[in-house]
Order: sequence, then structure tokens, then C-alpha cells
Amino acid sequence: MLAVCFAGALRRSELVALRLEDIAFSEQGATIHIRKSKTDFQGIGAHIALPNGRSLQAVSALKDWLHAANIIRGPVFRPVYKNRVMPRTVDPYLVSRVLKAYLKRANRDPALYGAHSLRAGFITSAAEAGVSLERIMDHTRHVESRNVRRYVRRANLFRDHPGEAFL
Repeated sequence: MLAVCFAGALRRSELVALRLEDIAFSEQGATIHIRKSKTDFQGIGAHIALPNGRSLQAVSALKDWLHAANIIRGPVFRPVYKNRVMPRTVDPYLVSRVLKAYLKRANRDPALYGAHSLRAGFITSAAEAGVSLERIMDHTRHVESRNVRRYVRRANLFRDHPGEAFL
């Protein structure tokens, strides 16, 4: 769940609304149809690419979950109760709780992070890797560049620093 949220730069509401019918798997990874989002005022929806990647392998993790949970249609991310996968979607706040549990296990302060940290982390990581603002916005579906620029600015504090030549 966390890998898909990060790789898709998804809002938690988009993640928990994801249905198996919204995913098309291919050799390149998966295409996800986001039916509704915070900035989609006309309800058009959007498609985003989810590459498997060399490190995170979010698509492989997603396929493993779908197989283990025996999900053939409906909500992708579901609660597990007494070793049974329930037929409904998870509560959006579970995303933060799961993230915080993993952060605690990694000796990180969970109070500093929330579900939005996954989306913000994708943006920051993409900017650090030199991805253009436009490509980042294509993937994150941001309407306003100023909302993305603060993450990009933070990631690029030392890149091409104006004082590098004389300080």
C-alpha cells in the first residue's frame, strides 16, 4: 500500500478509492485510473503510470498483495481482520497509521510524518533526480506549480547554488 502510494504520488483518498478495475498491468508496470481527485473539479479522472522500478518495485508488491488477498475485483486495499481480508476498502487514516508503524520500526519519529509525506517525498525525490517541474506535475496532477515548487526548491537548495563560484 505504501509503495503504491509513494510511486503513484497519490493522495490517501485516491489510494483507498482504488479498485482492481482501475488498474491495467503491462510489461512496463501498471496504469492506474484515478476516478476522482481533490483538484479534478469536473470529475474527468486521470491516468497515471506506475513503473515497477529497480528498487521499490511497487507493481510487484501490488501484484503480490492482490494474489495473497485473492482480490479479483473491487477495492484493492482492504482491511484484514483475524486473518481474513474484508470485502470493503480501508479507512483513509489507516495509510498514516501504517506509515507511522513502519517509521517507528525504522527508528524514525512518526510524529514528523503522515500520509502526505509519501506524496511530498515523491515530489522531492523526483526533483533531486533532476526531473522537470512539468513532468512532476503531470504525474502528481497538480494544477498550480507554486504548490509543487516548495518541494522542488527544498530539494534543489544546493544544486547550481548562485554562490558556488565565489563562496
